[in-house]
Amino acid sequence: MKNLSLIISIIALLASGVLFYLHFSKSKAATPASVAKIAADSVAGKMTMVYVNIDTLMAKYEHVKKIKSDLESKKKASEAQFTAKAEAFEKEYREYQEKGPGMSQELAQQTEQALTQKQQSLMQMKDELGTKLAESEVKENQSIQKDISNFLKRYNETHNYTYILATGNGGSVLLGDEKLDITNDIVDGLNKEYSAKK
Repeated sequence: MKNLSLIISIIALLASGVLFYLHFSKSKAATPASVAKIAADSVAGKMTMVYVNIDTLMAKYEHVKKIKSDLESKKKASEAQFTAKAEAFEKEYREYQEKGPGMSQELAQQTEQALTQKQQSLMQMKDELGTKLAESEVKENQSIQKDISNFLKRYNETHNYTYILATGNGGSVLLGDEKLDITNDIVDGLNKEYSAKK
C-alpha cells in the first residue's frame, strides 16, 4: 500500500511537471495523448532523473574559486583606492578647520565650495566603484551559469537523462536518492575543461 501511494505521487508529480513544461514551452500544445505517453514512460521507467547539488558544485568548481578570488582582489583594490582619496579629503578638511578662522571670508567660502565638490566627487567615486564591482560580479555569474549549462548539455548527450535537477540550500528538490547525485561527476568534468582552457 505504501509503494502504491509513492508510485501515484511520483506519477502525479511527473505529470504536473510535464504539463508545466508543455504549457510554457514554445512547441505545439500538448495533446492528451502526448501527456499520457509521457506519464506512461515515467511509470515504465523510461524517464530518468538525476540531480546536482549546486552548493557543492559552486564550492568545488575551480573556475568559481578563481572568480571569487578575482572579485575579492578587485574589491580590495577599489576599497584601497577609495580609502586613499577619502584620507586625502579628510586631511584637507582638517587643514581647513585649523586655518579657517584666520582666512578671509571670501577664501573660506572658496575653500568650502572646493571641499564640497571634492566630497561629492568622492561619493560619486564610491558609487561608481560599487557599480563596477556589481556589474563585474553579474557578468562572471552569467559566464559560470553559461559554462555549467553548456557542459550539462554536452554531458547529457552521452548519458541521456530526461531531467537533471538542481538541489541545494533553498532548492526545490528537498531530498534525493544519493545514487542519483551526479555532482562529483559534473564537478570533475567542469574542472577538467577549465584546466584545459587555462
